[in-house]
Amino acid sequence: MIASHQSGFTAQNPHVNAGADTASPEDRPAANAALLRTLSDLQDQAKELLGEPLRPQSDNFAGYIEAVTVDSAGHIWVAGWIRRSLGCQFSVVIADRQKYAGAMSVICYDRADLAPGDQAMFGIICTDWRPSSDTDEVFLFLGPELKPFLRAVRPLPKLGGELLTERFAEARLNHTQGQADALQALLLDAQNWLPKTAQIAGFTVEAAVEELLVLPGFGSLVQGWVVSPAKPVAQFSLRLGQRVLRGVPGSLSLRPRPDLATAYPRTPRLLERAGFTVVTRGVLYSEDITHPVLKVHFEDGTSVNVSIDANAVRRIGHAVPVDDVLRLYPGIAAEEFFEDFANALRADTIKRLRSVVMVKSPEQNQRYVIVAVPSHSSDAYLLADGVARHVSSEGEACSVMLMADQSCDRGQLPVLADAIEAQTGRRCGVCLVEQADKPLWALPAVLAATGAERFLFMAKDVFLDQLSWRAVLTGLKAEGDALLSLRYRDGGTPAAFVWTKKAFDAWSHTTKHPLGIRHCAGLTDKAISLPGYARTAVALLPSNRLFENVDQQSVFGP
Repeated sequence: MIASHQSGFTAQNPHVNAGADTASPEDRPAANAALLRTLSDLQDQAKELLGEPLRPQSDNFAGYIEAVTVDSAGHIWVAGWIRRSLGCQFSVVIADRQKYAGAMSVICYDRADLAPGDQAMFGIICTDWRPSSDTDEVFLFLGPELKPFLRAVRPLPKLGGELLTERFAEARLNHTQGQADALQALLLDAQNWLPKTAQIAGFTVEAAVEELLVLPGFGSLVQGWVVSPAKPVAQFSLRLGQRVLRGVPGSLSLRPRPDLATAYPRTPRLLERAGFTVVTRGVLYSEDITHPVLKVHFEDGTSVNVSIDANAVRRIGHAVPVDDVLRLYPGIAAEEFFEDFANALRADTIKRLRSVVMVKSPEQNQRYVIVAVPSHSSDAYLLADGVARHVSSEGEACSVMLMADQSCDRGQLPVLADAIEAQTGRRCGVCLVEQADKPLWALPAVLAATGAERFLFMAKDVFLDQLSWRAVLTGLKAEGDALLSLRYRDGGTPAAFVWTKKAFDAWSHTTKHPLGIRHCAGLTDKAISLPGYARTAVALLPSNRLFENVDQQSVFGP
C-alpha cells in the first residue's frame, strides 16, 4: 500500500463497533436526508424557545465545545465533550450576544482524559449562528428544558478541513452512540469540499494530483492517478479558493500507469487506466488560485475529495511555458474546448505583455529612441555604446529609453543608462516589461510615459551598421505618419521601425497582433523599407507551436 503523499490520499474502511449503525454506502443518502429532516424539526422547536430566559447555572454545566468549523456546504461542525446521560440529538438555543435557534446531532465516544460520566463528541449544528473572529462567550442551551448547557472554550479554535475529517474518523472508529453514517453522508456530500474525505469514505481509494495547470478565464488542466478497486471513476471536478470547476465531458482521458505496479501488484486491470488527464471549466481569476481540492466522482453518484499539494499548481505562461500544455493535450487545437482556451490564453498573455515597470522615469521629449536591451550582458554594453555614439553624433534633440525583460540582469541597467546619459547629455529612462522580444503591447504605456510624438524602436538583440543608423535617425527627423521599417537581411519581423505615436496607437487599437512568430506581421505588411539591413546577436524568436495554434484560431481564422 502506498503511503499517503503530499498530493495524494489513502482511504481505508474503518472498523465499526458492534453498537454502531452500519448503513451501507448506498443507504447513506437516505440516512443523510432523514437526519436533515430531524434537525429541521428540532430547529423549529428551538425557535419556539427563543423567548425563554437562559441561566447558565453551574449545576447544569454539561460539557465544552472545544473546536468548531463551518464547511463549504454551510454546515457547522463541533467537537468537544458532553455528559453521557444527555443523549445525541437536541434542539438548542445558542447565546452569543443574541439568541439563535438550532438543532444538534452528535456521535459520542470514550476518551481517556474524561470522567466516567462524560463522553467525547463530534457532530453537526443546524443554525443561523456563525462563529467569528470576535466570538467570545458562547453557550449552547439544550432543549426542551434549556437547563443543561455546553460552554465554548475561549478562544474557540477552528478545525481545519483535514483536521475535521481526522477528528470524525477517530469518532467514527470508536463511537458508541449517534448516527455516524448520516454524519458521514453529510461530510461526503457532493457540495462539500473538505479535503481528504477519502479517509472516511468507507471504501479504499488512493490518488494523487501530479500537475495542475491553471489558466484564469478558462479553468485548469489536471493530471494525476487514481486507484479505486471498489468503484469505477466517472468524472472529476476541482475547487480553487471559492471557485468550483467542473470536468468537461469528453476531455477525460485515461492511460496506463505501470509505475504503480509495485504498490498495487494484484490490480493489473486498474493500472491499465489509473492515470488520468482532465480539463475543468469555470469562472476563475488569478486571486482564486489557492487551496486546491480535487473531487473524484464515482459511477454510483458518490464522491471523495483529494487534497492537492500546492506545489503541483502552476499557472500557464507564468510558472510553466505555454507549450507545456501540449504534454497533457498534444492535439489541443482539435479539442472542442480549444476556442475558449485560445481566447483565455491570448487575453492572459496580453495582460502580462502590457505590464510596464518604470525603473528610471524618462524625461518628456517629442522624439525618442526606444531600445530593447539584449539578452547577454556584453551585447547590452556594446549596444548602449552604439546608441550613445550615434544619437549624440547626429546632434538630434532626442531622448533614449531602455526596455528590458523583467528577468534581465537588473544591476546593469543603471550603468547602461549612465553611460548613455554621459555621451548624449540627456536623461535616459529605463523600464521593465514581460517580454522585450514581443514589444507591441507594452509600447503604448512606454510612449505615454515619455511624451513622444515620434519614435524609433529597435528590437531586442539588434545591431545596426553605420548606414542603418543614418537611415533610422533620418527617419526619426522626418515628418508624416508613414511607417518606416528596417529589415533583417534574411527578412522576418522588423528589426527597427520609425513611426508616430498617433499612428501607432490608432493601428494598435484596430489590430489584433499575433502572439507567435508573426507577432509583427501587421507592421511588415504596411511599412516602407529603409535602406540598409540589421543584424542580430542571437537566433530570431523561435516558433511557439501553441501560440501559432492560438493565432490561427483567434487572429488569422480557419
